[in-house]
Amino acid sequence: MRSKNLITKANIILFIILVVAAVLRLYTLASESFWLDELHTMKETNPNGGSWGDLIHTLQTSDVHPPLFYVMERLSLKMFGFDEWGARILPAIAGIFCVWAIYLLGKEILNKSLGLIAAAVLAVNYYNILFSQEARDYTFLWLFTTLSYLFFLKLCKRLKTIDAIWWVISTVLLLYSHYYSLIVLICQGVLFAIFFFTEKENKKRFFTIFAISAVAIIVLYSPWIPAMRAASKIQSFWSAPVEQNFYLLYFNEYFGYSAFLNFFLYLFVISFIVNVMLEYSPTNDLKSNPVIFSFIFVFISIFLSYSIPYIRGVLVVPMLVTRYTIIMVPSLILAIAFGIQLIKTPIVRYIFLTLFVSFSVFHLVKVRHYYSNAEKEQFREVTQVVTSQPSHHLLINGLTGWHQSYYLQKFGYRGRLIEGWRDASIDSIIRRDGSFATTDTFWVVGAHGDPHLDSAVQTSLDSVFVRLQDTTLIETWAQLYARKK
Repeated sequence: MRSKNLITKANIILFIILVVAAVLRLYTLASESFWLDELHTMKETNPNGGSWGDLIHTLQTSDVHPPLFYVMERLSLKMFGFDEWGARILPAIAGIFCVWAIYLLGKEILNKSLGLIAAAVLAVNYYNILFSQEARDYTFLWLFTTLSYLFFLKLCKRLKTIDAIWWVISTVLLLYSHYYSLIVLICQGVLFAIFFFTEKENKKRFFTIFAISAVAIIVLYSPWIPAMRAASKIQSFWSAPVEQNFYLLYFNEYFGYSAFLNFFLYLFVISFIVNVMLEYSPTNDLKSNPVIFSFIFVFISIFLSYSIPYIRGVLVVPMLVTRYTIIMVPSLILAIAFGIQLIKTPIVRYIFLTLFVSFSVFHLVKVRHYYSNAEKEQFREVTQVVTSQPSHHLLINGLTGWHQSYYLQKFGYRGRLIEGWRDASIDSIIRRDGSFATTDTFWVVGAHGDPHLDSAVQTSLDSVFVRLQDTTLIETWAQLYARKK
């Protein structure tokens, strides 16, 4: 009876945590404009656009992403609408499931208490909330990384066929979500080697069941391997080289750049490490010691998730981007949760957890003003400025015209859009060349770091045109010009 009551209590707590996670991820879901990368998603997954084959071809040759999220996103847009809500509801749902998945991972490694602590920490995590409200594939990467690790560790401990099946399924879904998933597989390969050589009773079955599972994963992923190989040959990337202390910068970003939260986070991590040192013994069986077992998992998954892309970035091409390192955040959350769980006095443990969760929400709402201040590039708002004019004048957007065309179509823009060759187009307008011979009024729009006109072009333009409107928004701007009479 007591056990049943405990199970009921744990389920109620988990339900409350999931409700909080859902509220934090769904609130103001559609309030902000799409930014550049989200507009990539909208253009590529338009349910009224090209065929499914066109979408796959684009992902193989242009956007260079595996197809799972984009296929699901097209279905979501078809079901919920071709707008901000329809695009972001799928990542938001995946973000909520991330909280459930980390609960299962914590429960597997130690018990329900660890799972609930990990779920509570993740429910209020700034980084997961941020990407749960973005129409990109990052919460898919987060979710399937967690589930792949969950079933991998289950398989290591029990060697059951059902765990092997779920590991194959979750890992294949992970591989079809993002190319950084290959790093997760490398981490699991290293963990496999460690656990195999420390296995005392079932080495043969351990090797056999993992070998069969690995073959199944390769076979199921094989249709996409040519695209993955082509992506691996990219010799230039938009990412800049990272700073030497990138791991500290990334850590701060994961938790919303809060110095006060960092105090708790460092305390919890230190608590975890100290307990690992106290528990360590050369004779310990890894499977029977959850502290050492989890430390090996956490250390390998974090260290390799950082070092592999960092080394490749130094030797080949920069590829270390904060949001791609989502693959190691579940392990970090687990280490933090373990640090809280290992506080010996229960009342102290729950006081620390309550303070951390409460201040995380306070920091999100009152310090960062996450739900009230716009942070994303305001393509929507700048397009509303352009289309609010009675006449829809010619619009020049040299850098992001392809992306802005989503909002131009949405708001019924009836003018002509010029993409690329901004300065040359303005020069032709000034001289009344060709198709620009009758253009006396036009917009110039910039976004995503596109600079204003340089001094030479601006001087030439000002000699013939007068600026009627000048609007500057977040990472976007628009200027309306009319020819002088």
